[in-house]
Amino acid sequence: MEGYLIWIFFSVYTICLVLGSECIFPLDWRGTWYQSRAVIDISVNSISRKGTCIHRDGNRFLVLNKDHSNRKCFSCLVFTRWHHNLLQYKESNCWYEDSLETVCGHINGDALLHTLVKVPNIPEPCPFHGSYTFTYTNSTMSSQQCNHPVSEIRACADESRFKFIFKHCPGVQGTYNQVLDFKCVATWENGEKFLYGVFSEPWMTQDEYRYRCFMHSFYGRNGDMSMSADATCQGLQSTTLGAVSMSLTRVIRPRSTCTFPRYLANQNKWRDLSGRIRLEVDAGLQVLRFKDILPHGTFVHSDGPEVSVSKLVLRCIHSVGQSIIDFVTDFFTYYTNDSCESGYQCLRVIKRDENVIELYMGDSTNNTEASCNYEQSTKYILIPDRNDSVPCPTSQKGIYMYTDKASDCSGKVDIGCTNDDEIVIETTCATMTKSVSIIQCLQNWRLEEKTFLITKQPGHLDNPSMCLTFIETDFGLEVQADNYCEGDRWIVKKKFLNYLLYTPPDNCPDRTYVQSDQHTHSDGFQNDSKVEEHTSIAAARTSNVFILACVFIVCSLFLIR
Repeated sequence: MEGYLIWIFFSVYTICLVLGSECIFPLDWRGTWYQSRAVIDISVNSISRKGTCIHRDGNRFLVLNKDHSNRKCFSCLVFTRWHHNLLQYKESNCWYEDSLETVCGHINGDALLHTLVKVPNIPEPCPFHGSYTFTYTNSTMSSQQCNHPVSEIRACADESRFKFIFKHCPGVQGTYNQVLDFKCVATWENGEKFLYGVFSEPWMTQDEYRYRCFMHSFYGRNGDMSMSADATCQGLQSTTLGAVSMSLTRVIRPRSTCTFPRYLANQNKWRDLSGRIRLEVDAGLQVLRFKDILPHGTFVHSDGPEVSVSKLVLRCIHSVGQSIIDFVTDFFTYYTNDSCESGYQCLRVIKRDENVIELYMGDSTNNTEASCNYEQSTKYILIPDRNDSVPCPTSQKGIYMYTDKASDCSGKVDIGCTNDDEIVIETTCATMTKSVSIIQCLQNWRLEEKTFLITKQPGHLDNPSMCLTFIETDFGLEVQADNYCEGDRWIVKKKFLNYLLYTPPDNCPDRTYVQSDQHTHSDGFQNDSKVEEHTSIAAARTSNVFILACVFIVCSLFLIR
């Protein structure tokens, strides 16, 4: 029991010392970093392979370590934080003096500059855009320049990536045919402009091969860029002197002479019905960006709490044709995709409603004179990225008896009666199993004899949506569902939704008393929630005070002992 108490006292005492220490590493430094041929972990007041910090003055840190004879010694680390993904530092040898000024004074100007890169890291938009051709020299093996054939840097849809295509020049040592994907991790300026990033080829199994540092300079259409020989930034003397030096020329892409429809700017962000693809419209209405919305915890470029990565970028080159009456516009665009390929693509934009856009994407081509054909095109139905439910169409409002044409089930469909913005489906099957499904109405429009309704299940805003198609027939109202508003069948709760609703429907019951009762219960719930919230806050404050008191008492007892 005594040993257990001693362990508790020691633990609390250690916490007190750490919290009272004058040397704590910044919060955003803590975690795992990669340094050439080593992994470094930074905690509250220690750094692996270096020691425990005992004194700090600005960006200078005095750390306690042990030498090869297991004797205590002190070294100085001088850090520079260039980017949230990158730190650089210089360090002294380990001395037996414990003065920060004295030990840090041993660092001279030509001390090695070490580079730390955050692991894992969130990519950074690259400092240059577009595609380039380049010639290069691999100075580790030859002083000759590889001029022919020329190599390429290809732009990707995601601005944090580009692709190197190195070409082999016959008779020039150190030149190879290689295609390398590159991801930008950090950019900064220190007299010169720097870029740090990582190659992502499968054969690069060691981090030392993957991480590289660049120095770059661009002027007009041309530029120079040098690359380090390893994962450090050492050896980069200038933009033309490095392990690999490149001379670049920008590839001119077609000029935009048009803008996309102004109504696309009504919503800055749109999404497809699956909830996995987002369309972002640039302010100038000349660029459309299609992005994949990825699960939380995925490390890619993010402008906010939600994570996404560009899959396709379309730039408006010229308008092909426009129908004012049907809100149909055809465009010839210049695309860049996630495979870092570029070319031309036809795009048809149709406005179905203020908040419903229909897109048709034709085949890609390298021919600027190609005609647009949408017979085999890819179709997208887009709605605003954030949708509140709206009242269901009044033309379909009522309670219908229905038959499921894909099974032996039947039941009742309540459209806008229980709640204006909901459809309630009650199902009974031959096996006497019963179920109730609820879907919410988002957007709707009418086209000829069909009414289209975008719906989703209640819950998270990003839940997938589906499109219900109401078709008036001699037998009743036929309802089908799909993801593209084309009348294909859709599976709801493992059943095909293909209903025949018998018309005319029953009118909705009077909801005056029901709504009054619901309002009373709602107010009570809100009051209960407020009481519960205040109670939780009070309990949390009491708990915090209690914990601090316990820590103070235990620390005091231990120090007295």
